[in-house]
Amino acid sequence: MTQKPGEKQLRHLFEPAEWRRFKIKNRIKYGACCVSNYNTRDGFITERELSRTKVIAGTGCGIITNQGAYPDPLGEGKAYFSQVALFDDKFLPQFEKIAGYIHDGGAVAIQQILHAGRYGGIDLGYCIQPSVVPQTLPHFRPPREITKEQIRETIRQHAEAARRAIKAGFDGTEITSFMGYLLASFNSRFTNRRTDEYGG
Repeated sequence: MTQKPGEKQLRHLFEPAEWRRFKIKNRIKYGACCVSNYNTRDGFITERELSRTKVIAGTGCGIITNQGAYPDPLGEGKAYFSQVALFDDKFLPQFEKIAGYIHDGGAVAIQQILHAGRYGGIDLGYCIQPSVVPQTLPHFRPPREITKEQIRETIRQHAEAARRAIKAGFDGTEITSFMGYLLASFNSRFTNRRTDEYGG
């Protein structure tokens, strides 16, 4: 039998794995991404987006991560106009459907929580970040330094969004911490110039 290119080197990708209490059918993960913006401006998932997600759920991946949801009612963490939200229980019915689709496809369901930080506040006139570092691109909002009280509230909002995701049937959550989003900006000395306990 002839092997396909890379099949020998990548054979472990298609083998089952265990992750904590989960048995995963393979080691392929579909990463969270928004390729459609098929959501409403106020954070609800539409039928069109549900249909797209159902297709993704049937791809055969072992783990599927749903698109990033912003966790705060003000929208300071909102990165794009049609980003989904998870700051209130009113959003749960659509998330329950998505978790169900993913499980029906035999995959572990993960919900991403995405606070955009310095790229956020798309419906506002500002964004928040650890320190006031001027934006280099003109289409981003002027920055405001996040206060200690706001940091604690943002942590609480992330925890509440994670709780809602689990309530909706997801097996776990992940917090976006790359590409300059809020958590990543705390980990960078360029964007975090604080001298308090949250300093970089």
